[in-house]
Amino acid sequence: MSNPFELTWNQAENRLEFVMRGKWTAQDLQKWTTTYSATVRQGRPGWTLLGDMSEYPPQSEEVSAGHEKMMALTMASGASRVALVVPKAVVAMQMKRLQGNAGVNMKHVSSRDEALAYLTAA
Repeated sequence: MSNPFELTWNQAENRLEFVMRGKWTAQDLQKWTTTYSATVRQGRPGWTLLGDMSEYPPQSEEVSAGHEKMMALTMASGASRVALVVPKAVVAMQMKRLQGNAGVNMKHVSSRDEALAYLTAA
């Protein structure tokens, strides 16, 4: 399988972007947690996050618990707005449950264009 995630900073927009794909293993989660934790420290105040989960199926409880921790870290690290592209209803439901548990407010949208519109709105 290809890399289970990609993570990049759009420095000009002060926006962190990620793509997640496929069913994750514990090793994938560990790699994500380590990489993501280091990467969120690169943002300037007011940074935004755009996540694409279009190719990401529902995950195990272990993987979901790891995502919940990273959601909390996102907000604690100063993200001003978060948009997740989650066109699959079941994944959107899983993410809403996790963000509720983590006390995080994230916008769920069905396309990248919708996410960008939300992130750049005044």
